[in-house]
Amino acid sequence: MSSTSPAVDVGVPLAGVVAFDYEGVSRLGVPYDLGAFVAGAASTSGAALPGGR
Repeated sequence: MSSTSPAVDVGVPLAGVVAFDYEGVSRLGVPYDLGAFVAGAASTSGAALPGGR
C-alpha cells in the first residue's frame, strides 16, 4: 500500500480483534489503515503474497 493511498488512516480501531496485518506487522497506532497491510511497513515474515505478488 502506498503512503498516499486513500485507505491510509481511515479504518476503525480493532483493538482486541485484529492486532497484526496479513504479514504479521503490528497494527499499532490509530486510526488503522484499511486493507490487509499496514502502509509503509516492511514485511517481517518474508512470506510471498497469494498469487505470487
